Amino acid sequence: MEKVPRSMTFATQAKKNLYERYMKGILKNGTYSMNNGERTHKDSFKDAFAGLKWVLATQPNFRIHVVLSVLALLLGVFLHLSAIAMAIIVFTILLGLTAEMINTSIEAMTDLITKEYREEAKIAKDVAAGMMLLTAAGAVLVAVCIFIPYIVTN
Repeated sequence: MEKVPRSMTFATQAKKNLYERYMKGILKNGTYSMNNGERTHKDSFKDAFAGLKWVLATQPNFRIHVVLSVLALLLGVFLHLSAIAMAIIVFTILLGLTAEMINTSIEAMTDLITKEYREEAKIAKDVAAGMMLLTAAGAVLVAVCIFIPYIVTN
């Protein structure tokens, strides 16, 4: 890998490094693989389930979201929510869990790029945390809008 000029910013250097790594991993069919081997759908699903297993095993916030999600679904069943209300609850749950996984991924990638304190790394982590906060606040609003009317009328 060629030496990056000192004048290049951290973000530009990181993008250049990632692009070079990506280009080295291009396969004949245009897909990216870290091991340069042919990948099957079975491999992709295996990796996806490994990611889910890892996030459940290592991320306390994700486990809290899962517990609250199960409680929300049980409350929805108990209150006999309409199919549309349940679909909105399920979509909101999936959005929250996905945001938490994206947040975790951004944090892990930032730590991979640099262990040193850098303002750019702090910004990336703070914005990712802000995304999760915004998603959680939205989920609370959805829950209030859906559950309160059912609780009040029953």
